[in-house]
Amino acid sequence: MQRFDYRSGYSNDETRREYLYPLFEAVFGIPVEVLKDFHQRGFWNPTYCPYTLFDGEMAVANASMFSLPMRIKGRRVSAAGIQSVMTHPEHRGQGLMKKLVAKMLEEIDQEFEAAFLQTESPALYTPFGFRVVEEHRFLAPLRPVPAQETQKVRKINFFKEADLEIVRELFRQYEPLSHEFAPLDHASSFYLNLYNPFFQERLHYSEALHAVVVFETDGETLRLFDVVAAKLPSLDEILAQIGLPFSRIEFSFFPDRFGITAYEAVPMTTGNRLMVRGPVGLEPELCKLPITAAF
Repeated sequence: MQRFDYRSGYSNDETRREYLYPLFEAVFGIPVEVLKDFHQRGFWNPTYCPYTLFDGEMAVANASMFSLPMRIKGRRVSAAGIQSVMTHPEHRGQGLMKKLVAKMLEEIDQEFEAAFLQTESPALYTPFGFRVVEEHRFLAPLRPVPAQETQKVRKINFFKEADLEIVRELFRQYEPLSHEFAPLDHASSFYLNLYNPFFQERLHYSEALHAVVVFETDGETLRLFDVVAAKLPSLDEILAQIGLPFSRIEFSFFPDRFGITAYEAVPMTTGNRLMVRGPVGLEPELCKLPITAAF
């Protein structure tokens, strides 16, 4: 078997870090220029730690972790997020991913209570002790909300520095969305997701609430994806700022902090599955990682 050069924890080494970028493009289709821009604009998570096998200057396999503190059942949980698990197509079938993940988990187990990951292939990770967390979206009726003459929220331009600074400021004071299940800091993932036009179109700011609200509308249904604020506004305040007539709301996170106690929990059946390793005792609780925090 070919021997490779193993490196880890080199995120601050600009040259070595940029050797990793082409592997992202080859496996996930993320352009190298996007990753360079992501780092140059200060979005890179300083806790991001890659575990990589190199063939000269070419990264052939990688697994990475980062600090992902969570609020779970009212308690702060020290957790790690696992991402960037990838092997170059020309080097698959050699067990490289398994070796890197096993090495990474040895270190995670020494420092963190739990580890989370998202994947389309849960069977790859069950041998490492991961189990699927059943996620749900939460639907609830709303009392009739009258339409307003004008919307009081405005769209944010992610590529405009003045607008971006609003988001940065709010994340510095961020209040978690839920006491039951929510990340305590997902700024870096939030920024990376904003390179996707889907999120750019749904990013709004309310000056009155000093809050970023990520949402979309479908007829009289409001789909609420995230609220970034130093002090979470109430649901009534958010509805008044959006100013459209809604009869139903769909939360992309557990809605305990928005006064919703009667809801329909709809299982998530498509997309990546959330998995956890460690004794955090989520089962059989209802939970959802905000899609803006997806990693």
